[in-house]
Amino acid sequence: MVFRQFFSKIYNKAVVRLYLYFGAITTVWKSAFEEWIIYWQNHDGRSSLRPLTPVSLKGESIAKYEKELLAGLDTKKQPKTRNIAVTGAYAAGKSSFLHSFAERNRQFKYIKVSLARFDKIEIDTDDEQTDVDKKSIIDIEGSIVQQLLYTTSSEKLPDSRLQRIQHHSYWKVFGFTLGTILAAFSVAVIIQKKYGWSWSESSLIQTTRSFLPENIIFIIESFAPIVAELIIFGVVVYLLSIGVTFFRKLKVTDWTVKGGKLEIARSDSVLNKHLDEIIYFFERTSYNVVFIEDLDRFNQVHIFDALREINSHVNNSDLVKQPVYFIYAIKDSMFGSKDRVKFFDLIIPIVPYIDTANSGPKLYALLETIKIDDKKATESLSRDLIYKVADYIEDMRLITNIVNEFDVYLNRISIDVELDKNKLFSMVVIKNLFPQEHAELVKRSGVLFEIFKNFSFEKKRAIDSLNKDIRKNQDNIESRRQLIPENIKELRSIYWYKIFEDGKKFDSTRISVGQRGRVGIDVFLTDEFWEEAYSNNQHIILLDRNYNSILNTRMSLRNLTNSTNPTYHDKVGLLKENISQSLGRIRSIRETINKVERCSIREFFLYENPGFDFSFDLAQKNLGPIIYFLREGYFSEDYKDYLSYFYPGSISENDKRLSLGLGEGRKFDFSHKIDNPSALLKHITPSHLSGSRGLINELVKYLIDNKCSTFEEYSANSYLMELFSRSIDNFNQFREFIRQYDNENGNRRKLIEVIMAANHHLINKCMLDNDSYSLDKQAFFYDIMSVIEPSKHRLLSSEIVSVVSSFEDIRDIYKLSNENPKAWFWFKEKKVKFNNLGLEYCTKEMIRKVIDDRQYEINVHMISLLLSFSYSDEPEELAQVSYTALMSSDNEIFIGYINENLKDFVINTLIVQETVSEDEEYFIDLLNDDRLEDAHKLSLIRKTDLKLLDLKKVKSKGLYESLISTHQVVPSWRNVFTYFEQTDAGKLDDNLSLFLQDEDNFKALSDDDSLGEYESVDMFISEILECDDINTSVLDGLLSSMGFLGSWHLRREHLTQDRMGILVAWDRLPYSKQILEFINEAFPKLAPQYLIRRWDGFHRSSDEVELPGNIMLGLLVSNELTIREKSKLFPWLGVEIIEETKGLSSQILKLFGQPSGKDLALQIDFDVLNALFEDQGLELSKVRLLAFQLHHYCWSEIAILLSKLEVGGFNELSQQKRQFVVPMSEENFLLLESLKKKGVIGSLKIEKSYIRAHSKRSFFD
Repeated sequence: MVFRQFFSKIYNKAVVRLYLYFGAITTVWKSAFEEWIIYWQNHDGRSSLRPLTPVSLKGESIAKYEKELLAGLDTKKQPKTRNIAVTGAYAAGKSSFLHSFAERNRQFKYIKVSLARFDKIEIDTDDEQTDVDKKSIIDIEGSIVQQLLYTTSSEKLPDSRLQRIQHHSYWKVFGFTLGTILAAFSVAVIIQKKYGWSWSESSLIQTTRSFLPENIIFIIESFAPIVAELIIFGVVVYLLSIGVTFFRKLKVTDWTVKGGKLEIARSDSVLNKHLDEIIYFFERTSYNVVFIEDLDRFNQVHIFDALREINSHVNNSDLVKQPVYFIYAIKDSMFGSKDRVKFFDLIIPIVPYIDTANSGPKLYALLETIKIDDKKATESLSRDLIYKVADYIEDMRLITNIVNEFDVYLNRISIDVELDKNKLFSMVVIKNLFPQEHAELVKRSGVLFEIFKNFSFEKKRAIDSLNKDIRKNQDNIESRRQLIPENIKELRSIYWYKIFEDGKKFDSTRISVGQRGRVGIDVFLTDEFWEEAYSNNQHIILLDRNYNSILNTRMSLRNLTNSTNPTYHDKVGLLKENISQSLGRIRSIRETINKVERCSIREFFLYENPGFDFSFDLAQKNLGPIIYFLREGYFSEDYKDYLSYFYPGSISENDKRLSLGLGEGRKFDFSHKIDNPSALLKHITPSHLSGSRGLINELVKYLIDNKCSTFEEYSANSYLMELFSRSIDNFNQFREFIRQYDNENGNRRKLIEVIMAANHHLINKCMLDNDSYSLDKQAFFYDIMSVIEPSKHRLLSSEIVSVVSSFEDIRDIYKLSNENPKAWFWFKEKKVKFNNLGLEYCTKEMIRKVIDDRQYEINVHMISLLLSFSYSDEPEELAQVSYTALMSSDNEIFIGYINENLKDFVINTLIVQETVSEDEEYFIDLLNDDRLEDAHKLSLIRKTDLKLLDLKKVKSKGLYESLISTHQVVPSWRNVFTYFEQTDAGKLDDNLSLFLQDEDNFKALSDDDSLGEYESVDMFISEILECDDINTSVLDGLLSSMGFLGSWHLRREHLTQDRMGILVAWDRLPYSKQILEFINEAFPKLAPQYLIRRWDGFHRSSDEVELPGNIMLGLLVSNELTIREKSKLFPWLGVEIIEETKGLSSQILKLFGQPSGKDLALQIDFDVLNALFEDQGLELSKVRLLAFQLHHYCWSEIAILLSKLEVGGFNELSQQKRQFVVPMSEENFLLLESLKKKGVIGSLKIEKSYIRAHSKRSFFD
């Protein structure tokens, strides 16, 4: 068991060690692999940087230039052309053309001479200038000679005097070494031969004998002398050739002959000095085209003269076989117009590839190739910035280098911290356009550094000057405040003497005002007396020496002071005006100080009046784009962040990122962590916090807690001013910041105090913002009023009153009435009217305070709330609002205030409800109140369901219409006629019509028997008859409850047939000739009915009346009259009526020609009967009627009537025939019997189908 545990421990330790070992190996390999991957990615052979060498031109961009240059190089076409100029502006593309030409035309052999520019050396005298120019020319010519002659190796120019560093190959070194050894051996052999030394004595021979055979040794010994001599001979020849070459390179400058010295003319020109070398160079080589670039940068025309001379010598030399062309790339301004065309054989102008006019798009296009987080760099850069920079660049190489450096800086110093890409680009531009100034800026010196240094100095000087102005104004205020009390007393003493002007005849030196007695001048001058006397506005009474009243001035102190011009208050205002002006100036100066402290260089350009002067002249220093950078904020106080890497030190990396982000205008979370607020503030300016960017809890709290501190050159107050003075433009963010800001330990009150000083508009907007749903405005306003001084109440917007008035919970604000009475005074001064207090948040005491101070809005909710507390100390629900409920409450202040504002009460509480329940007494009081407009009363009527018992109690007859239309009066004839009689000329309008037609009203009126009490009944009946809106059933019912119609006022145009029919059927409508004539004229069809229903009255009437035919006809056809009653109509029956009335005759014949007509005691006038017989048809009725009436007529009349009968036989009788025959019928037999009784016929004989009659001759005789 022990061994087992022992080996288990050993095993476990081994496993752990192996695990750690292999883990370490794995970690090492993993790290190495990652390094290898990074190395591989960074060494892929690709580069984002573009070379600055000339680019190759192709196609149309080179075609024209190439054609002209080829023509110039054609010896046949232009045999004398040797010096060719390629001209153009700086960076026009001359080098690019020449390099492209060389690549495309390899038939020529080129030498490229490119010269660098030397720094300009400042000198004081002309002699020194001349020496310097000579030295520069020598250096330039030397460089040209070197670039020409050192193009070719020394092997091709063996006779050249210019030494070159020669590179010896391995074999050459080996041969030289071997030759040296052999030469040394040969010398040794020859010496041995001369002095007789034995070969055997040689240690080399002795050593060799041990390795080589004897025969070989023998051969060596035999031929060694000969070989040695040959070797020595070869060495001597080689040395002689070297000597000859050396002496050939020597140049003789002078000879000395017999003590004399002969010097050859010397030239200071390096080109002329090496003319032979140059000719020798072209002699030994095939080069025929020389490109000379950048020579124009030195402005040395003499060099061109020398080169032209050299070209001439070379081309005129017989030793040089090929034509040699010098092609110069120079700027247009190098020569004058005449010199250039004289100097050069051919000039090829190059149109600039890029200049300040078109460099913008090119720079923009190159920047687009740079990627920033997989996005084009131009998406992070200002387009205006790019194009503005391009205005100062006319060199493509400079554009390329700016893009290259920006790419490198972007991927190096902008890795760990996020930099503003526009600022970084601007710094790269400064570095390229102004390298010297940029280098000085890095060392915190130079013209650029002086800008920021002087700017800070000018700000500080301006602030010191402004603070002096503040102290002057403060001293002025203090001195005036000491004088004002004395001046006010002097002013009051003037009014004291004015009181006694009218009472000079009285011996008086005392006055009395109200409750104050015995007031002398000492008391009169005090503030206490003036406040009391001015407010009670009571008359001033003069007192004698015994303090008895002797004169009532009938003038109060208020009237006395207002009677002067200017008034007392105007004069006091004038005394205090200078103080107010000084205070205003101090406020203005402090605002200017804050503005100056916060002002950055960029803002200096933006402000029309930044508050101080600062000037610098960069234009004269050719630093034009830097002015633009400063104005736009691309080159600002944080320039140090864009010069080199950032290393954490005084500020942490986290805070550094924050400072850079603030400078770029980025916003951060309110809860962003800050490692060291003090260090951060030393790295930023107030402008970094503008636009609400600095709304970070830790930063704001630190600034508030250290308001008196200074960070570098900026005070904490300047940061706070900048932070909050412009937050109005980013209000949504500011509002959220206020909402979430920690309110522990009164932090939010401190914040509010700062904001009120910086920008009180923010506080106002927070209170007024409708979207501040998440901000507890009640608590927020309580904090505001707790910290704001009464003198600052004026800074609160008057619009806040409406917001405060809408608070539901004012428990905290209610505390102000006890904690801070001056703050509560603001509520009274602004006449705050709470309009939405919550029942659950109110107490009896709070409501009493609100009512007593009249701080409530008259609306349904508030009145309901106040009423509920009048019923209970702790109500659970709101009370119903009505005027009746209000008047029934026991709070006289409440009732009095509402009655003072009764109109508002009605408008805002009663008529806005769906229904209002009121007692008639209070309802009528409301309707009779003259303060209410009729429109409000009408609305009130529509809201209540109360029915008034007596309409006459309402004073305004204009309300009758609404009351009737809404049926809010009890349906009684009293109310109906009250309304009817007040209408225009007693008219029945639509409202009354609808009222009458209401079923309930109709029934109630039908049961009301008081109709006969009113004088306008007849007019009313006439109106309801003429009103089409009253249906027939209602009309019939109303008429049934009414008495007889006393007078007739009906008009035809307002009646219909149906309505007249109802009236005709009304039993209480009497008979009169007037009514009959009206009905017959207006409604003829109803006239018979009218007479039928009033038949007895018609017959009893003494009025003489003529019945028209239509009435006669109507009566005759009516079934309501008996035939006997109808027979009474014959007195009115005439021939004219029969003839004019169609159908009347036939109706009479039908009616009275019946068998029953025999019993009527009826005598029809012959003319009438004769007219009836004119009617066609109804022969049987005519025969029967004639039989009944025959005994009333004589024979002549009977004969006429018989002749009109169409019955055969009777006509013959009319002609007095003795015998005639008529058809057999009951009517004919009846007529024959009547004729027989008359004595006209003697006998009758009835046969089968006829009756034979014999007349009496005696009757006719």
